[in-house]
This record gives sequence, structure tokens and C-alpha cells, in this order.
Amino acid sequence: MSDPYYWKLKPHTTDKIRQATMQLIMSKPFWGTLAMHMEFVPDEQIPTAATDGKRIYYNTKFMESLTTAKTMFVIAHECGHPMLHHLQRRYNRPIGDTGNYGTDENGKPFGVDPKDWNIAGDRLINRMLKLDGFNLWDKCVIGPANDIDKTTEEIYRELRKNPPPPPPQGGQGQQGQGQGSGQSQPSSGGGVPEPGSQPQPGQEDGDDDEGNGENSDGIPGGEDNPQRTGRKPAGPGCEDTQGNMDPGGDMRVPAPDTSEQDWNEIVVKAAAIAKAQGHLPAHIEGIITEATEPQYPFYLILEQFIDECTKGDDYSWHKPHRDYFSRGIIMPGPYDESISHVVIAFDTSGSVSDEELSKFARITGDIMRRLKPMRLTLIMCDADIDEDSVLEITNFRDWPKEIKSTGRGGTSFDPVFDYVKENRFKPSCLVYMTDMECNFPQRAPSYPMFWASTAKNVKAPFGKTVFINQ
Repeated sequence: MSDPYYWKLKPHTTDKIRQATMQLIMSKPFWGTLAMHMEFVPDEQIPTAATDGKRIYYNTKFMESLTTAKTMFVIAHECGHPMLHHLQRRYNRPIGDTGNYGTDENGKPFGVDPKDWNIAGDRLINRMLKLDGFNLWDKCVIGPANDIDKTTEEIYRELRKNPPPPPPQGGQGQQGQGQGSGQSQPSSGGGVPEPGSQPQPGQEDGDDDEGNGENSDGIPGGEDNPQRTGRKPAGPGCEDTQGNMDPGGDMRVPAPDTSEQDWNEIVVKAAAIAKAQGHLPAHIEGIITEATEPQYPFYLILEQFIDECTKGDDYSWHKPHRDYFSRGIIMPGPYDESISHVVIAFDTSGSVSDEELSKFARITGDIMRRLKPMRLTLIMCDADIDEDSVLEITNFRDWPKEIKSTGRGGTSFDPVFDYVKENRFKPSCLVYMTDMECNFPQRAPSYPMFWASTAKNVKAPFGKTVFINQ
């Protein structure tokens, strides 16, 4: 893509889109570079816009009704979904979630509710664009300011656990009787306002509530209004400005000719261009790092941690000290032929799912088989430890094929540390597998701590915290 005006050659690109893309390239080079890699395809079957990660599909009348500034918003918003891999991540099932959310048009099952996932993604993207100075709609879906510090999965979990109140029925702010209530009304012309039509209260220039027709909720403006983070009505896709359902949806099946790796390369290139021009916002840089940095397998991190914690004080001439050897001096190096004692704790409280407990057991079994500690103490704890909650193993071949978990009550970390102290353990390290939904002890123990967490962005006040991503 050596031609900087490559986007001009894309098929079906209207003058409005060309103008908006040029403005993005000049004023928002990061988003403009992303837009240069997208094709623009008219699709009159959808009221607004959608993307498959390679193309932005748009309704011609809708796009022509927008101002240039809001067309820039639409383009950038649609680029945000493949940038953050939202299309592919819809198929990842959260730990402990056993719901059935249907399949895409190719029959591939969704791992999340596609409507709530779309809202979660839109909230994050719109918050990013707001911080980057884009012209947002008064009624677009946008959550609290701290959304920028969360992942899409975290926002999605909040939506699932704490659904916001439904929008008012028949209020002045609604664009049609069914808006926000799940009662869709008959569509006229795809539900898109005709260019030049009289704007409804709270709208500008006949535009859609969000600027891309994806998440209009009919709630009057005001960022502090909690109803603006509400769910879409049940049904395929999302709403248009009249409360009608958009059969095209916001995110389509990922295009077969693009991948997450392709978009990682695009994002890195766009970031480099924007940074060179001094136009890469700090919040964008952090999100890019998360989306593009390699995710190291959990087991490798755990093995490295335990290896560092269990280095012995013995020395051997057979293993020269690396620091001296590199300088041509041969000195004995430290070694330890075995790992003495590893303590592993399972959080068996009610907030931890059966699937998470099974994952804990698999990880512990791998620790036994691969690291072969001389002694392993397994402690299962919710708010307390009972007689059947402790398992002692001295031979990795004795690791049981199945572990029957106890507890399923409240949560407290203290009993595990008390048990280690009362029994005068001196472990090489303690590995605590938990969802982190508990108050931490005020004092850190004297031995190394490793927190294996199922919560991605929660960090313990002491020890090493790693998200169990595999």
C-alpha cells in the first residue's frame, strides 16, 4: 500500500466518504490509516452501517444525511471493532458461562450474547472517540468515564450482571413507540430518516442517535443518564432511529480474507504514523498494547515463577555461574535438583464456577507432572477450611484424576495463610487460584506468592498476579 491515496481507488466510495476519510487522515491520522484499509460497500438492506473487519457496509441515504464530522465518527467507530478484534472475540465463551446465544449465519455458535457484546464494544469505542475529540451524538450509547480503563469483556460482564433500567415508555425522547422497549415498529425506507427531513427532538441534522445507527436507545442526551448504557431490545441486530430492528447488525461474520494478525499489523502501522505526527492519544496507545502484545501461556509464566522461587543455595562446578562464565571466569553456579514444597490453594467459594474449579485442578495436575515437587499441599477454602479440604501429595504419580471440591460458601483468603502458619510450613511458594472477589490480607507472607486469577484486571497488593488466559 505505497500509494497514500489508495482509499480513493476503493469501490463504491462516495464523495462524502472520500471527504470524511481525507479529514481523518489529516486530523486523526491513526483512525485515518485504519480507514485506508477498509472497503466501503453500499448495502440498502441495512438502515445504517456494519462491518465484517474488511469492509464497512452502509446505507446510502443514511450516509448522505450525515455531516462530514459525523461521517468521520461512523467510519472510525466501525474501524474500532476489528481493531479490538470484537468480531472474533464474540465466539469466546467467558469462564463459567453456559448460556446458549445462538449462532451466526455460518452456524458458528456465539460465546456471548451478541447484542450485549455489541453494546459493550460500542461503549468502549465511543469513549475512545470522545476522548479523541470526535463529534458524538447527544444520545449515543456511552457508559461512565472509567470504561476507558476496562476491557470489552469487563463491560460485557457488567451489562450481564447489572442490567440497567429500561428506557421510559412513550416518552418525549423516544423516536417511535417501540424505541428501547423491544416493540419494533414497521419500517419505512429501512427506518433511516430521509435527507432533509425534520429532525426529531434531541437529534441533529437528521442523524441517527449514535451516528452509525447501531445503538440508539431513545434516551435524551446527558452523559450521566444511566439509561444511556441500557440494553438493546431482544432480536437480531440493533435498532435504527425509528426503533426498528436492523437486520444487518453492527458486526458481521469476520471476512475470510482478514485475520487478527492482519489487524495487529495494521494497528501497529497506524500507531507509528500517528505517533510520528504527534497525534497518538495515550489512551489509544494503552489499548493498542493490550490488543497487539503477545499473550504468553499461563503455564510458562507459572513455571518461570516457581523456577525463580526454588533456586537452591547449593553450588556445582558442573553448572558454571552464568554471570562469571560470560566474562571468561569459571565459577560454580547455584542449583537445586528438586522443588521442596509447593502449596496450592483453591478458592471454592460460591462465586467460582465449576468450570473454573476444573481449570484449577488441571493446572495443579500439570504442576505435579511437569515440575515434580517433592511435596505438594492442596488447600481448598471458601470462608473456612474443613477436614476434607486439605490434600497432601509427595509423588506426582499419585495425583488423583478427579478432585472433589468442598465449600461453595463465602470467601476469605485468611484461613489459607493461617493454616500455613499454624502448621509451620516453609513453602517454596504458594499459588492461590481465585476469582479475586475477596479482601486481601493486610500483610504479605514471607514466602513467594503467585495469584492465578480468573479476573483479568484485578491485581493483588502483593505477590505476582497473572490472568489465567489459557
